[in-house]
Parts: sequence; C-alpha cells; structure tokens
Amino acid sequence: MTRRPNRLPLLIVAGAWLAGISGCVQHPAPEVVLKGTWELVPSAGWSPPVTNCFITFDSNDDLTQVSYKLAGNTTVTWDDPPTSVSVDGDAITISATQGGNSLVFNGTLDSTKAPTQATGTLNMNFAAGSVTLSVSQGSATLVKQ
Repeated sequence: MTRRPNRLPLLIVAGAWLAGISGCVQHPAPEVVLKGTWELVPSAGWSPPVTNCFITFDSNDDLTQVSYKLAGNTTVTWDDPPTSVSVDGDAITISATQGGNSLVFNGTLDSTKAPTQATGTLNMNFAAGSVTLSVSQGSATLVKQ
C-alpha cells in the first residue's frame, strides 16, 4: 500500500495566495477636496435683495446645501438639491436644480489637493416669492469659508 499525501491544505494555501494577488486590487479613494462651506461671489456682485450665496459639501464632496442670504437676515435654503458635482484635476463643475431654481458653476480650482478658491463662470436663476434673480454666464469666484 502506498501512502498519498493530502493535497487539500496545499490547494487552500495556493488558492488564497492567488486570490490575494489577482482578486483584491484596491483602487485609491478619490481625493476629497470640497468638504465644507464655500461662498459663491459673482464678480459684478449680487443684485438686491440677495447679499450672499453659500454652498456646502459633505465628506464625499457631495453638494448637500445651497443657501441664499437676503437683505433683512432672511435665508433661503435648498437642502439636498438634485446635483451633479465633478472635480477632474483642477477643473470643477457644479450643477444644482430645485423647484425651478438652478445654479451652474464651471471653474478652475487653485489647488488639486487643498483648494481655497475657484474662479469661473456662473449661470443662475433664483426665484422666491416676488424675488427673481438671474445671473447668466458671469464671472464668479467660489471661496472656501
């Protein structure tokens, strides 16, 4: 009678090793660069009664809030508006629409790792009650707060 070695442990080790090499490729998570609150400032300034516009990003660079400050300390806020945010190197595109209001910013970040501002163009329509504001393809700066 000849004795055969048990090959099962060898197959398990070899299979685990192969799976570790070929099946577990990890891609780095995209860099989070927008997290926090940013102020959107048109070069020509805001038309009264709007005095400021702030946009807030979460830890995944998702736009979670757009808020407009009006004269008299009134704030109009969009929470979790339908958005599209794209950062490709130093190029940034932000698009948000809610209830007939829209905001589109296309610009260039001042850094790909830790930006503090972006310069670009703004196209925006804002309506609340009797207040209507439209900024079409004007120059604007996005400034981290």
